[in-house]
Amino acid sequence: MEFLSLIGRFHPLVLHIPIGIFVFVFLVEIYARIKKTDQYKSSISLGLITGTAFAIFSCITGLLLAKHGDYSGETVLMHKRLSIAFTVLAAMVSYAHLARNKPNIQKLYFPLLSICMGLLMFTGHQGGSLTHGEGFLSKSIKQKPVVQSSGQEIAYNAIIQPILENKCVSCHNTTKTKGKLIMTSEAGLKRGGENGKLFVMGNARESLMMQRIQLESEDEKHMPPEGKSQLTTDEINLLAWWINEGASFTKKIAELKQSEVIKKILAKYQSSGNDLSTLSLATPDVALIKDLKNDGYAIQQLSEGNAFVQIDLSHKTDLTKSSLKKLRKLGDHVSHLNLSFSNLDDKLISIVKNFPHLKVLQLQKTKITSDGINALSELQYLENLNLYGTDADDKIIKTLKDLPSLKTAYLWQTKITKEAIAQLQEDRPLLQVNYQIDEDIFGTAALKPPLIKADTDLFKDSLAISLDLNFKNVELYYTTDGSDPDSNALLYEGPFVIDKTTMVKAISMKEGWVSSEVTSRQFLQSKYDVAEVKLSNTPNDRYKGSGAKTLIDFVKGSEAFTDGNWLGYEKNHVTVTLDLGKTETISQVSVSALEAAGSWIFFPKGIKISTSEDGKNFTFKKEEKYAIANSIKPAAVKNFTQAIEATDTRYVRVELESHLVNPPWHPNPGGGCWLFIDEVVVN
Repeated sequence: MEFLSLIGRFHPLVLHIPIGIFVFVFLVEIYARIKKTDQYKSSISLGLITGTAFAIFSCITGLLLAKHGDYSGETVLMHKRLSIAFTVLAAMVSYAHLARNKPNIQKLYFPLLSICMGLLMFTGHQGGSLTHGEGFLSKSIKQKPVVQSSGQEIAYNAIIQPILENKCVSCHNTTKTKGKLIMTSEAGLKRGGENGKLFVMGNARESLMMQRIQLESEDEKHMPPEGKSQLTTDEINLLAWWINEGASFTKKIAELKQSEVIKKILAKYQSSGNDLSTLSLATPDVALIKDLKNDGYAIQQLSEGNAFVQIDLSHKTDLTKSSLKKLRKLGDHVSHLNLSFSNLDDKLISIVKNFPHLKVLQLQKTKITSDGINALSELQYLENLNLYGTDADDKIIKTLKDLPSLKTAYLWQTKITKEAIAQLQEDRPLLQVNYQIDEDIFGTAALKPPLIKADTDLFKDSLAISLDLNFKNVELYYTTDGSDPDSNALLYEGPFVIDKTTMVKAISMKEGWVSSEVTSRQFLQSKYDVAEVKLSNTPNDRYKGSGAKTLIDFVKGSEAFTDGNWLGYEKNHVTVTLDLGKTETISQVSVSALEAAGSWIFFPKGIKISTSEDGKNFTFKKEEKYAIANSIKPAAVKNFTQAIEATDTRYVRVELESHLVNPPWHPNPGGGCWLFIDEVVVN
């Protein structure tokens, strides 16, 4: 029995091998099918045979672990059944691939492989739930906070349960009952495990839980086990306090006696801070904002009628005291300020004092030091501070600790020591400190995607494209056929030229780093000059651009809806009719639109295309509908491109349908929304 139990413990070591092999085989198979080549068949065969062998061994060790380990319940049963099913299916896939003289069987190979991959993912999900707790792969990475506001919360619910969930439940739940102890319910806590009662009500010293927690970390009975997140001194004191006060599951915090030590600890978990919504400020001066924009400052009101604005000065390397002083007139209205990657230093940071209502401040990759950062101590509303890649050191810890509203601090790649970070988290446990990448979750560091650069998004004949990433020894790969690039895509070695409407996608890759996300940018070729353009109704006077010609002037609108290059329609649809001047063969129509949900601007609800030879009798060609956004995100410009059957025509009608009103989730649900359109291109 002991030998079988030992064999079962190999399961965590071998289970990843068949997963990796089958994922690799599947990717190679997809690649081979795309390239239409048979040169990888022998490699695929070897992979399938090896993967199946390891799947069988993994299944056997898993069954032994389930029988002799601390696992039980429906999840275990489901995982066992899925593992057996996957192993059988893996064998069937291998047989189908090798049955080259049996075409009826071999044609089942790829469908079975696809099913096998789906089953592999679901089986892995069940395994993750067994190891790390139910719903591990779908729940938030962020730990459940220990927080109290008035003292009228149930002590167990507000303080004790979150501690147990964060530090204990992954090993003591309904599917993984280590020591036959379940800590997910009141009944399980009171019942205890195979070593007896978990705690003695009123006596923490004699309680098994407290004894195990306070054992030396090298002791095999120490809890949580080595490698797991350990309890802090405050958390241990809170558990001991709760047990000494009777381990009640119903009493409120205020009903339990509190020593001075406990009062100080509870004060750390007291939610606090200042809220901008409590301020009564008039909306900022529109004329002032316009003047500052004309001077080159990127300023945007958070939403129409909102008293606060955001200023983006990122990547500006020519900032001076005089240039920053121009923003002082907006002082009370600035809630978001982005100075990242600029030439900001300790001398220039003094300007920040003129913005007392800052909520978000981005200083990453600037020359700021702790001396300058300590000047931020007066920002009573600051919630989010980014100091990534600066020379900040331990001297700023007191400033961060004393900022009353601070909720998130980004301190990765600074000179702050781990000891200082630990002290900050001890003093401000509700403060989320992003100090380093958690390799258990994210693996190695991820690269940023490259910039796709060109003089314009619209062109007539051809256009030069370049890629850029300010990072050494990184390889850039790109595609021009709409597919996502990988290491088999085109290696970027210098600018390249396109001569048709193209979606360029690019990715950054470097050995030892996680590849970047794929970035993309669409470039539109406009073959035909439009002789005349007509609108069914006039745009709003505030956003009328140059009239109908705005749609064919080859000047793209930016993410700033006030740049004068957009036609804006409030609670209105619009129809655009293009006259090409003569009959041309067309097969594609593109419309540029803007979305800035915070300013009540949404992409079209639908676009309908029709054509005509005489400008009177139109023939329907195509229509597409689009879902409305489900949250407020940064402003974005998008080309809505519809391919139609090649048609000889002179006139093209584009009907754009607005959502008319804001969706229910919006801060102003049911209020009239806007439709913003720009270039209409026909090819």
